[in-house]
Amino acid sequence: MITHPAAETEFPETDTIASAIRFINSTASHIFLTGKAGTGKTTFLRNLAKRTHKQFAVVAPTGIAALNAGGVTVHSQFLFPFGMFLPDQSIPDDFNADSSYYTAGILAHKHPLNSARKQVLRSIDLLVIDEVSMLRADLLDAIDYRMKAARGNYNQSFGGVQLLMIGDLYQLPPVVKKEEEEKIKRYYKSAWFFEAKALQQEGFVYVELDKIFRQRDETFINLLNNLRNNKPTKEDIDELNKYYKPSDEIQHLREVITLTTHNYKADELNQKALKELDTPSHIFKALIDGDFFESMYPVLQQLELKVGAQVMFTKNDNENKAYFNGKLATVTSISGDDVEVSMAETHELFKLKRALWENKKYTINASTKELEDEVIGTFEQYPVKLAWAITVHKSQGLTFDRAIIDVGQAFADGQVYVALSRLRSLEGLILRTRIDTQVITTDKQIVSFTETNNRPAELGMVMKSKQRDYIRYLIAKTFDFNSLLKEIKDIHETNNEEGNFEEETMKPVLEQINNTLSGEVANTEKFKRQLTTLVVENQQELLLERIKSGSIYYKDILLRVMKILLTHIEEMKKKKELKVMLLILQNSINFLQRNVKK
Repeated sequence: MITHPAAETEFPETDTIASAIRFINSTASHIFLTGKAGTGKTTFLRNLAKRTHKQFAVVAPTGIAALNAGGVTVHSQFLFPFGMFLPDQSIPDDFNADSSYYTAGILAHKHPLNSARKQVLRSIDLLVIDEVSMLRADLLDAIDYRMKAARGNYNQSFGGVQLLMIGDLYQLPPVVKKEEEEKIKRYYKSAWFFEAKALQQEGFVYVELDKIFRQRDETFINLLNNLRNNKPTKEDIDELNKYYKPSDEIQHLREVITLTTHNYKADELNQKALKELDTPSHIFKALIDGDFFESMYPVLQQLELKVGAQVMFTKNDNENKAYFNGKLATVTSISGDDVEVSMAETHELFKLKRALWENKKYTINASTKELEDEVIGTFEQYPVKLAWAITVHKSQGLTFDRAIIDVGQAFADGQVYVALSRLRSLEGLILRTRIDTQVITTDKQIVSFTETNNRPAELGMVMKSKQRDYIRYLIAKTFDFNSLLKEIKDIHETNNEEGNFEEETMKPVLEQINNTLSGEVANTEKFKRQLTTLVVENQQELLLERIKSGSIYYKDILLRVMKILLTHIEEMKKKKELKVMLLILQNSINFLQRNVKK
């Protein structure tokens, strides 16, 4: 069976989380699972395998996101070329021919899915997309096409597979290149995933996790909510700016990380601090085996450390709980490959051990027909990085007890909110620059989308409706001989085109099976209508009784069909064995005759 990363905490069971699980297990509805920072979205995903009976695969827009989610990248699973997917018959004449654009037709003919990937997509009931806020609308429509084509179901969005989309729209926006902006607008209202045409077909359920586990202070929680919704009050800003400290005070602080807006600023701070240490440098190289692309490297391939260097763990220690992703430490000694660190706050000494990251792909077990993940590459390195500073973007998902926040040059929507929401409390806040309301921005489309779709009071009613739809779908899918009859018809047509059956004795057997199943079609349609009526009338006891009796009836029919096939297979085996024996006897007679003549 497929496995997913073990959770570092117990599943935080709330009413909303319980509702989300019921939506997944008892409906076929697409779901957008969201929530503020620290509400348990990551824990929800890590525990999903324990809570659902459905077979699922996990994909994410980037390599790092896929590693963190225990899945694979969207591009590797669906074999998409890089560029923009156009939900159109052909590429318009006014599009730059040198640019990368592709359509469903181009995917089908120039970038077809191989058999292994098709089998994976056919086997799943649920497709999980983590960090969906980074996924553009056009790429989600490309996924829709791939799913429909692989499963041969063009009548339902995503080929009838349920979608679970996880992410926070207030944190990571989709990336749109300058030359793509006008092209996106031609097909979509915006690049956000929820504008995808595939989602307009059947819609989705909006579920927002409402309990914040990271912060406990109501004042801080309310302040963060105001920042998130782009409605900070003067009191909020005044409260934050109380935590401003001048540079001469900050430079003497220890065991604290700086969150800044740009990569170059984080790199400069880390390299400057490392050079100021008068201890020798030590280089530790990662051990890479198989397929592990550079875009997926969880830490540096060549890690430079010195005694006195401040580092941050980049992985959870699920085995011994000695550290977690975001835990700070200071290097105390280095001898050969032995690196010892002092944990921040507790100052406990800990010897670093190399950690292993696995790059996987999904496969189908030939004997069990179950979805499994196969390791195709590994990356082994100490699970730490220099951590005097980190960008706000790379701090996503991390939690800090104390941090220096430097967002005076915030340039992206939600950056200030994301930085501050990494902290457990205001007591751990240190501002390098004062907060200015001009750098606090939130995409108005997101605010509008949230206000329109977040209706927790209606979820109970929506669930009942979706559950009835799902039961009707299961009834139609379960009591249906059409797929079997279609396969028999295809075998007949293929063999008739070639002139004869490869095994002529199979022809009457298939006709017998076809007649048996065809004779039940009208009766089965009537039975399905009866079940559907009971669903609509909410007669649960009678519905279960009829399903039970129907299952016994149709099980008997299928067993009779299987007996016909198995009996024929055994007869063929005996005939083949007889042919082999006759051939051996004939060869023996020929041998004896030749020797008698001699």
